[in-house]
Amino acid sequence: MPFFSDLTWQSAALLAFLLSFSSTVCVVKLLEESGEMKTRHGKLAIGVLVMQDLVAVLFMAVATGKEPTIWAFGLIALVFLRPLFDLVLSKSGHGELLPLAGFFMALGGYELFELVGIKGDLGALIVGALLSGSPKATELSKNLLNFKDLFLIGFFLSIGFTALPDWPMFFTALLLAVLLPLKFFLFFALFTRLKLRGRTAYLSALTLSNVSEFGLIVAALAVDTGWITEQWLVIISLAVSISFIFTSTIYKRAHEIYSHKKDLIKRYETPERLKVDVMVQPEEAEILVIGLGRVGSGAYHALHSMAGDRVWGLMPTGPV
Repeated sequence: MPFFSDLTWQSAALLAFLLSFSSTVCVVKLLEESGEMKTRHGKLAIGVLVMQDLVAVLFMAVATGKEPTIWAFGLIALVFLRPLFDLVLSKSGHGELLPLAGFFMALGGYELFELVGIKGDLGALIVGALLSGSPKATELSKNLLNFKDLFLIGFFLSIGFTALPDWPMFFTALLLAVLLPLKFFLFFALFTRLKLRGRTAYLSALTLSNVSEFGLIVAALAVDTGWITEQWLVIISLAVSISFIFTSTIYKRAHEIYSHKKDLIKRYETPERLKVDVMVQPEEAEILVIGLGRVGSGAYHALHSMAGDRVWGLMPTGPV
């Protein structure tokens, strides 16, 4: 309890803020292992994570208290340099030069923003956003993801040097981890009120029920500025580790749990559905062609000429 009794309301609000983040690394690993990156709930979870990371970087940019110089207005020109960024990536090929170009642009954006009095993390984020539309973005992301894991290990190692965990710290972290089901219910309630299907809301909320490594970065900044003590940084790192174990374990049984509790989960859906979630069921179809590419379209038209409207074709935009 001494860790909590010494908190001011500002420090408590800061801890609540950083604990609200969910882990990009953990969620991406879960979705990749289950093959659900491109599913409705997978895309929703990734979208929430992107917005959380954006808010975290903006917070760090403001929290440092730096005053931008007049040259900061010149950063708008980065938008018009996007074709140049795409050209650099395209000329980098597929070997070692591609990740090297990614590092150069990220660190260059960091230093550029630092020169004009803005937190460099925001510069790296904006450069990443500018590169997201590049044809080489997916390949670059895969190349840099392994480096991200390595840097994350180093970051955890540096936190371990801060203070040696003891039993009070461990039990405090365990207490924070006990609140993870509350985080799940909050996400679930939010998603269902936004007219999402119960299954989508349930699976998305479950993947986001963890504590983010990005929250640790915010906590490290808070320690440097004296808002929280070093002990809290260790406690949050322990809570992050426990939350990873919790999410990884429970998500393996996510679909099994849904099959048993789907009536209860659907009870919290709103009557109105989002347009993208409205699905036309092929109840009168006797023949179903799944996928309407070159082969599928030919098969559909050939069968339709023989069986008429008893043939249905399915594609991402719906039946035809």
